[in-house]
Amino acid sequence: MPVNSSLNLGVSNSRLNWENNPKDVLKPDFERLKNLIKTLGVWKPLLVKDGSIVIGGNSRLKAFKELGIKEVWCSNIEFKLVDGMYKAFIDGEEQERAY
Repeated sequence: MPVNSSLNLGVSNSRLNWENNPKDVLKPDFERLKNLIKTLGVWKPLLVKDGSIVIGGNSRLKAFKELGIKEVWCSNIEFKLVDGMYKAFIDGEEQERAY
């Protein structure tokens, strides 16, 4: 899959970036996230590298799995490890947010 492209990703084929996600949400917030997804659907793509490793959207991926959603919109982005954090590069330019 080309870098910086969008596609639908099979949720069962995707992998969480890491188990100890520093942006992990508390149970009440996670339930609210699931309710938002039920109400609004998928409104923001997951950010993935190498076609299936989720770098941005780990909590949403977990919610999709719990809700039984089979496919979601994602963007395959070029990521580089810089100072211990993944940084997104779009069209060769580093983005401000680290993952």
